[in-house]
Amino acid sequence: KGIIHRDLKPSNILIGFDGIVKIMDFGVARPVEASLHTVNVDRIVGTLQYFPPEQVNGYPIDQLADIYSFGAVLYEMLCGVNPFPQLNIAELIRAKIDNKFTRLDEFRMAIEPHLASLAQVCLCTEKQDRIQSSTILRDYLEDLHYSWGEDSPESVIRTFFNSTEKSCRKYTFRNICRIILWHISFQLFICLEN
Repeated sequence: KGIIHRDLKPSNILIGFDGIVKIMDFGVARPVEASLHTVNVDRIVGTLQYFPPEQVNGYPIDQLADIYSFGAVLYEMLCGVNPFPQLNIAELIRAKIDNKFTRLDEFRMAIEPHLASLAQVCLCTEKQDRIQSSTILRDYLEDLHYSWGEDSPESVIRTFFNSTEKSCRKYTFRNICRIILWHISFQLFICLEN
């Protein structure tokens, strides 16, 4: 709690068979109170797609940097594509600064609209346009969770991992993925809650 992770990406998120989501690699994390948040140049390659524009530009960052990164991870979870897939670093930086990514409603797949909207708000270039705290984000996800059902995130993930084909017949594959995606995102921000 009270830490800016600064390198939130799919490879730093582990999901256990017990349904627990863990965030890994706090090697570049810093306390919120730290006055200077810089990035080691050696760590930029491979994670730049998840960095917010202010981090890419070397400006001071706060917890809103992790909210942006969360949006990039959620976006990728929903559609299977990184919002900033550019391979050329200059093009990638320009796309981030200009907030140019394919909107989720442009994909030809059923994507849960509340989660799509959430991902895109978290990906706003301007910090003041993003969700303003992990507490607000958690509360939003919690409300969404209870509108879908009463099972805990852990139990839904455990059921999915431990289920047989017969026990899953009442769910379509897309519905199971939607539930799992939501529960993962909910647990992810419980970990980052300030």
